[in-house]
Amino acid sequence: MQLKASKFAREAAGVIGLLYAACTLFVYLFPAFSAQLMGWLSHTQNLTERSVVFGEFIGGLVLALVYSYIAAWLFAWIFNRAARD
Repeated sequence: MQLKASKFAREAAGVIGLLYAACTLFVYLFPAFSAQLMGWLSHTQNLTERSVVFGEFIGGLVLALVYSYIAAWLFAWIFNRAARD
């Protein structure tokens, strides 16, 4: 199956838009926890110490895997619905 570029781009933009909106709501509801999660994800928790703590590495890795899974699942779900048209 070959993807149509415009349909692919539209569906990918839809997924990113949904994730952006969900992220914004999460940051609004839980600002301190959001900052901690972002620190894990971007390895910025301990910049003054210039070290990466193993637990923070695992936390960031888990977050990256979960976010990737959700994004790919949403994309596939939206794309499959659009492909039926």
